[in-house]
Amino acid sequence: MTTEKPRAFPHRRAGAVVVLLAGLLALVAGCSDNNTPGSSAKSDGKPTVVVSIPPLASVVQSMLGGDGRVVTLLPAGYSPHGFNATATQMREVSGATCVIIVGLGVDAWAQRAAEAANVRVIAMADLLHITAGSDDHDAHDHDHDHHHGRINAHLWLDPVLMLQFVEAVEPQLAEAMPEHAEAVAANAQRLREQLKQLDADCRSQLAQVPVRRLVTFHNAFDRFAQRYKLEVVAHLAEIQTQGPSITAKEIEQVRSAIATYKLETIYREPQMPATAAKAIEQQTGVHLLVLDPLGSAGESYDALMRRNLHTLVEGQQ
Repeated sequence: MTTEKPRAFPHRRAGAVVVLLAGLLALVAGCSDNNTPGSSAKSDGKPTVVVSIPPLASVVQSMLGGDGRVVTLLPAGYSPHGFNATATQMREVSGATCVIIVGLGVDAWAQRAAEAANVRVIAMADLLHITAGSDDHDAHDHDHDHHHGRINAHLWLDPVLMLQFVEAVEPQLAEAMPEHAEAVAANAQRLREQLKQLDADCRSQLAQVPVRRLVTFHNAFDRFAQRYKLEVVAHLAEIQTQGPSITAKEIEQVRSAIATYKLETIYREPQMPATAAKAIEQQTGVHLLVLDPLGSAGESYDALMRRNLHTLVEGQQ
């Protein structure tokens, strides 16, 4: 059995995390009033909203415009699987108006930080009424990971679900920052139109690709694929909380899928180790392209998803 670990996955045992959070909260308690748990932190008079991952933060910042400050917990180049908040990030959480997460366990570290700081948590999954035991009719059967029987938590990579999130979170942000409610509503309307166009472009462009099956690094893009009538036939890695575990069995499943469906392209992720994917590329002659579930620093959600769309249109020929 071969096991690969990611290049950057800071993680700790659960007990250590609890001790760290308790110590940090004690430290925060001695800080100024603007950083006390449950308060509304200000930067130049602007409320702070803490968000777990960059794509979600991009959407929230678009809704707040210049009226709010958004802090992203997950740094560029990291995966949410196995990450834990740092001391500096905990201080940001403690003074936030609210903390916005995906939910379903993918960013449980952000939820733990918010709950330890007694700050309101808004979860995308909860707003969309998608739970571990729910029947997500809109997402159909890709709500669950066929390979491992778990709920698929990568909600943000489905533009339709992101559109629904914007509609659902708008009143939540307006309630949290009533002085900016009108601006949030106007920004949200512009964002909805952008997301509708993104969805339309994905539908029209992916309807034309001749190859309908694909192999991805893990199950991040299963929801996206199902939305646009593609099929992920194999994953290179199973993602656990501590990061990816790549076994000989999974490598063989990828090789089998490549041979069975005569695939010429497979996809890796920039936040994950590339060693196994590159080895398969060399052994089978497939092209290795990058699908990015999280994006780079400062990249908008629209830019990220259009970059992935371009990659799929190229790779599925």
